[in-house]
Amino acid sequence: VGLVLDAGMEEDLRVRHLQVADATRASLGLPVVEYIVTDTPLQ
Repeated sequence: VGLVLDAGMEEDLRVRHLQVADATRASLGLPVVEYIVTDTPLQ
C-alpha cells in the first residue's frame, strides 16, 4: 500500500496522516511501504 499526499496539505496534517499509516502498519500489519507528495496542490 502506498499513500499519495496533497502538496497543499498543512505540514501538521501530513505528519498526522503518516502517524496513522504507521499505527495501521503496527496494529493491523498492513504493508504501508511508501508515500509521495504531489508536485503541486490538488484542486
